[in-house]
Amino acid sequence: MQRTELCVFVDAKEPLLFSYFDSNHDTVARSMSLREQNPKFYLEKGYEVTKVLSNPTSQPRVIGDTHDSKASYSFTTDEQLKQIRSSVLLSLDLGRPFALVVSSNVKGAFKESDAKLMSFVRYAGELIRSDLLDDGFVDEIRAMKPALFPANVPMIEHNAAAQIGA
Repeated sequence: MQRTELCVFVDAKEPLLFSYFDSNHDTVARSMSLREQNPKFYLEKGYEVTKVLSNPTSQPRVIGDTHDSKASYSFTTDEQLKQIRSSVLLSLDLGRPFALVVSSNVKGAFKESDAKLMSFVRYAGELIRSDLLDDGFVDEIRAMKPALFPANVPMIEHNAAAQIGA
């Protein structure tokens, strides 16, 4: 049976799994308790999304087989290694560290050549980006749980803001 999960990450310095939903209707990832204990958890584990948060690009990264050594996909836990077989990673904003990750337990579940799927992923990404910016969710989570971001790094850095004209 195919299982899928959707994750939204924010912040490159202390990445936070901001939103999570999977086929089991779970809304909290198992790794979140580890992240709450250590704000640098995803960075220290070399988790795949940290590459997208640190080096945003407008092109989605599609990984058809996360177990293929050429993909050099980084997992956080052994359990994740068993569960994730393919992923799509998408930067949601080139000036802010926001990323969408859609993963499946099925090898080859996502293909760059699937125009409808890629369009849907981009559309979902735009909706999420809008919510993050317009509704102030990021500022809200920082206010509610300041311990999650002890470095207090601004969501948009000054040099990035100047580059995008913000």
